[in-house]
Amino acid sequence: MKDYSDLYDYSGEDAVIPSGELLEIEKVKWQDFPKYRTFFHGYEDFIGATIPGELNIFSGTTGGGKTTLLKSMSMDYASQGINTLWFSFEMTNYSFLQDFSKDSLEHIFMPKTIPTKKLNWLEDRIVEAQAKYGIKAIFVDHLHYLLDLGKIGRPSLEIGGLMRNLKLLTTNLNIITYLIAHPMKVKADAELGTGDVRDSSFIEQEADNVAYLFRLKGSVNKTILKVTKARKTFGACEFHPNNKFELEFRNRRYYEASEDV
Repeated sequence: MKDYSDLYDYSGEDAVIPSGELLEIEKVKWQDFPKYRTFFHGYEDFIGATIPGELNIFSGTTGGGKTTLLKSMSMDYASQGINTLWFSFEMTNYSFLQDFSKDSLEHIFMPKTIPTKKLNWLEDRIVEAQAKYGIKAIFVDHLHYLLDLGKIGRPSLEIGGLMRNLKLLTTNLNIITYLIAHPMKVKADAELGTGDVRDSSFIEQEADNVAYLFRLKGSVNKTILKVTKARKTFGACEFHPNNKFELEFRNRRYYEASEDV
C-alpha cells in the first residue's frame, strides 16, 4: 500500500487549504482589478465586467468589425495606463499599429516576429510580457491560426483540446484573454447566434463570455454586438431581451451607441 504520510505536511502550490484562507489570497491577487474596464459599459455591465482568468470569444462575418472592436477595447485599457499584449496573425505589424495613437502605443505590446503559432510559444511570450511589462490582458486574432486545419483529421476535437488549454493558460496566468473566432459561412447581414462559430462547439463551451458582431442591414457604420453567453450573470443568454448593443464606428474605432436595440 502506498505511504501517504508525507502528505500531512505538504505545502506546495497545489496544497489543499481552508476556503477562507484561499479567499484572502484571491482578494490580494485581484485587489486592483475593478479599474480594469473598457468603455463599452453596457456590454460589460451585462456580462458582469471582465475578471482575470476569463476567456472571451468574439465572432462575426469577414469585415464585420471583430478586430476593430478588440482594438477599441485595448485602446480603452491603454487610456487607463493598463498594458496589454497583442498577437495579430492576419496583418503585418506596420498595418496593424497604424490605428493606434502614440499614447495608446505606449501600453500595447507585441512580439517582433511570429516564428511559430504553437501554444507553448504563446505561453512563453505571455509570461515574458507579464514579467517585463505587467500586462493584464491578451488579444489573439485569431483562433484558427493556432491550428493547421489541413494536417488534422478531426478539427472539432483538436480545437476542443486547444480551447481547454487556452482556458487553463488564462486561468493559471491570471490574465484576461480576448480571442477572435471565425463563424460558419453566413450572409453578410444575417443575425448570428449560438452555434455559428466555425468548426467546433467546444469554442463556445470553454469560453466564459461569447459575443457575435454583425452589421445592421442597410447601414454603413453601425454594428450590433450580441452576447450569447455570460457565465457569471446569465449563462446562456441567446434570447435575453437586453443582450444586444449597438456600436458606432467613429475616428477609426468603435463606441457603444446605446445599451440595447
